[in-house]
Amino acid sequence: MTRLLIVGGGIAGLTLGHALLKHAPEVDFDLIEKVPAQRPAGAGIILAPNALPVLDGLGLYGPLRDHGHFLPYNQLCDHQGRTLQKLKGPEDRLLSFHRADLHQVLQDGLKNHLQQGISFQGQQQSKDQVQVQLSSGEVRSYDLLVGADGLRSKVRESCGGPDPVYSGYTSWRTVLTEAPHLPGASELWGHGRRLGLVPLSRGRIYLYFTLNARQNQDFLQGDACRIRELFAEFEGADQGLLERFRSDTPLIHTDIAELPHPYWGKNRTVLIGDAAHALTPNLGQGAGMGIEDAVLLAKLLGQHREVKTVLSELGRIRHPRVQTVQMVSRCLGKLGQLQNPTLVGLRDRLMRAGPANATPDWLWTPPLA
Repeated sequence: MTRLLIVGGGIAGLTLGHALLKHAPEVDFDLIEKVPAQRPAGAGIILAPNALPVLDGLGLYGPLRDHGHFLPYNQLCDHQGRTLQKLKGPEDRLLSFHRADLHQVLQDGLKNHLQQGISFQGQQQSKDQVQVQLSSGEVRSYDLLVGADGLRSKVRESCGGPDPVYSGYTSWRTVLTEAPHLPGASELWGHGRRLGLVPLSRGRIYLYFTLNARQNQDFLQGDACRIRELFAEFEGADQGLLERFRSDTPLIHTDIAELPHPYWGKNRTVLIGDAAHALTPNLGQGAGMGIEDAVLLAKLLGQHREVKTVLSELGRIRHPRVQTVQMVSRCLGKLGQLQNPTLVGLRDRLMRAGPANATPDWLWTPPLA
């Protein structure tokens, strides 16, 4: 029997747990998460039409529908709220969530495997096993180590993998309650900045902001009201939401970074999700790519006994698709962050002249073994 450790209890790691139970039930696995207990953390997220059928195959679609909010469309607009493109997927396959709700759904059924408040400290590999050092002081032996611990992955660092690269723009995210009704999600493109409006369940709305900036700049200086000044060009198209910001409105600030080239690990360590290929969030595919990784990895573990074969096949199947999604997302981000008024005007005219639904069909059909 294969013994496996999953590091990271985020979307990719939790999905892998469910996928192992279905596709590789002979694999004995532990899943560790450094956060001591689940708490309402993060902001919002959209699961796209490629991710939801994969989760449906794990029996998770019903619970997800109960906690998510169905979006009939996700549109791109100019700074005045006029539609540039409307992105649609297959019916009933575009859902928004508060991240805490999504994590809770994914945690259900993994109680016997999930250990919280424990973090990965390091590893040493031999021919047949990997010795993992944990924050608890334990050293455990496994046949395979899976890093699903995100953009700043300590597992990837322990393998000598690449560091993230800053994209050139920063972001803020928040969730407001008792928000106005919005039928679908919208992303407004301005001049070197964007504003996203995503309705969630229970009358909440997820807001995100991006801004061209040098890395590690503190624009708000602890005062969330300053967000209104930075994004004033969206007033009138923001559904009045900017006026609701107060000095103490909670905001999550993140400099947007990516791994330009996927890195899948080596020897008895494999990486999935953002740990392997963090991408800019412009296609809303960070979670989707991690979900696809997780299910494919579980299927490969159910089909092959040799760890070397599993790692080789994972990279062979996933690498071309992931690299394409990274490239498209990166280019879309550069387009959305244009700042020069002449280029912004040209961009908006070209977007309006394009096809009514510019979403490529290949994005919704992941190649799974």
